[in-house]
Amino acid sequence: MPVFISFLIFIASLLGLWLSSEIILSSVGRLSTRLRLPPFVVSFFILGFLSSLPELSIGVNSIINKTPDIFVGNLSGASIVLFLFIIPLLAILGDGIILSRQLPKNKLILSILAIISPFLLILDGFLSYFDAFALVAAYFLLISSIKHKRRLFRKIITKKIKNVSFNPIAELIKVLIGAVLIYIFSKVLVDQTVFFARLFHAPVLIISFLLLSLGTNLPELVIAINAVISHQKEVAFGNYVGSAAVNTLLFGILTFANGEFTVTGNGFLVNLIVFSFGLLLFYRFSTTKNDICRKEGWILLSLYLFLALIKIVEI
Repeated sequence: MPVFISFLIFIASLLGLWLSSEIILSSVGRLSTRLRLPPFVVSFFILGFLSSLPELSIGVNSIINKTPDIFVGNLSGASIVLFLFIIPLLAILGDGIILSRQLPKNKLILSILAIISPFLLILDGFLSYFDAFALVAAYFLLISSIKHKRRLFRKIITKKIKNVSFNPIAELIKVLIGAVLIYIFSKVLVDQTVFFARLFHAPVLIISFLLLSLGTNLPELVIAINAVISHQKEVAFGNYVGSAAVNTLLFGILTFANGEFTVTGNGFLVNLIVFSFGLLLFYRFSTTKNDICRKEGWILLSLYLFLALIKIVEI
């Protein structure tokens, strides 16, 4: 395929990804408003799961192709991208993120523990059924602590709202359509990213750690920019915490589906150290003044760039 055509496909897919995120953001906003629920809660449970469809697709394909290391690298890299790249970018572009009404300290600690758990269990280079069970349990322990979840699903199912012209099922269908479109455009963008990386002879390790994890998080990246413009940062932040938590769930489910296996490669200790330090800073920033300011966003982003530099030097 000519380079110019590939570039046009890349631009067209990026535009499609943007429009798809518009559909999701508007529907999630209407759901949270009409159901009288915090946007963070709606985006955590619904948007966080749907935006993880690219990671799920890559995981299933990696198991089919008997290369489970791909889903391990992608899911671990995706969580790092979310907390050390996209959330800091949201803080930088949006002049900070206010967290006071989104996650209290105890829920934030549970979220961090659930998100970091795959990095802890993978240190020995082996994923067992017990590890898979622990990861799934960590996710359900987290969501069991989130308020309003029962009211969210009850209202969606029973449609107990005052405005009869509003149909929550219809809004959920729009969210699903937007998520499917995001998945399609994301897959095209990942494929084109790999094409350009090979064209310019970029090492495969850089593609897997940087481009693949960034590629599968393109929906979150576009939603971040879109949320800043539309002043819906709470929706975006709920999506990121929910998506990172779903990565832990997918980690466990895919391990169950694949069976116990030894993870090849190294660098997991470095990932754990840098990511743990980043999450500690995230917790410190978000609990000291109940926000992450632009300066703190730059600090977290610098950690991601530092880790990326380490990976490049290791090649």
